[in-house]
Parts: sequence; C-alpha cells; structure tokens
Amino acid sequence: MNRALARAAVMAAFFAPAVLTAPGPAREGSGREVDEIAASCRATGLRGWELVDEATRQVHEAFDHTSLWHLWEGSETALRNGRGWAAQYNGALMLVLRRLGIDARVVHAARVRGLGNNPWWQAGHSWLQVTLDGRTRDVCASRAENRAGEVQFVPVTPVRQMNRWTRALVSLSLSPVVAVQTWKQLAGTPVAPWLYRDFDELL
Repeated sequence: MNRALARAAVMAAFFAPAVLTAPGPAREGSGREVDEIAASCRATGLRGWELVDEATRQVHEAFDHTSLWHLWEGSETALRNGRGWAAQYNGALMLVLRRLGIDARVVHAARVRGLGNNPWWQAGHSWLQVTLDGRTRDVCASRAENRAGEVQFVPVTPVRQMNRWTRALVSLSLSPVVAVQTWKQLAGTPVAPWLYRDFDELL
C-alpha cells in the first residue's frame, strides 16, 4: 500500500507542472458553444456540403491555439476555451454537425503527410469522415482553406474510427512527453511550438 501511494505521489509530482502552468483561455468568457455555432450555421440557410464547410469555417475561427497542453479537456470545453489538438477541435466540429443532423464521426491515422514538420511521435492526426447523400468525405477544421473532401494531408497508415478509449490512449501516450517538455520550460527552455502555438501556425 505504501509503495502504491509513493508511486502515485511521484506521478502526481511529475505531471503537476503540466497542469499548473497550462495557459488560460486567450479570450476569457467569450468562447463559442456547440449549440451557438450550430444555430449560426443553420441561420445561413446553407444546405449539404456548403453547410458542412460553413460549420468547419466557424469551428476553425473559434480556436486561437493548437495545444497539447490541455489534453484532459473535452471537445466542448476546448471549443469554449479556444485551444486544443486535433481530436478536440474536430470533436467539436463533429458535435456541431450532428446538431445539424449530419452524419459525422472522428477517425484517426497513426501517420499522415502534409501537416508540417511535427516530431516523429506526433505524426498522427484525427479528423472527420462526413456522409451526405451516400457520399463520404474527409473534413478537418485544422486550416481555414479546408473544404469537405479537400484537406491538406494524406494518411499513410490505416484510417480507424476514434472512440473514447482510443482518444484516451492517445492522450495518455502524449502526456509524458508534454510533462517532460513542461519541466524543461521550468528550467528556462522556451515553449515548444508543437506544444502550444497559434492555431494557423505550421511547424
């Protein structure tokens, strides 16, 4: 029992700086909500893939920063706070599309090409597969210019559906790397751009 408590204390001390030093929202109190974006998209009168593109644009604009510093946040919280990683911002987009009655699911691949010079352990990506009128297209809110079926990356490993368990596993696998980088920052190393950067900034 004492060993278990000791291990838990060590783990808590190791990960604590990542949580305690994580940046707050850039726009305190002014973040977007899933229902708000869905209503805004519905009010445009757009239909079909144009509606999907409008939702993608609005979700993209709602995010200020790409962040691995906030892995523990759900998609709705990430949207409200305007920062997150692929599973968070595309998860928020999925929720918006489902509010609009559009079939969408989050998928992921362990490796993709076309998203900049990410570290080797961050070469994967999560995005959406959206189905309308019997056609399925890739959709991603990572870039302002993305359109349904026109994304800026190519998966080079099998594409698999992401569920709460796979998302949790990906988050857990990234957590130690984030914690190590946070300790480096406490020692004076600048914030690594793969950890936290402007949303439209590529590595």
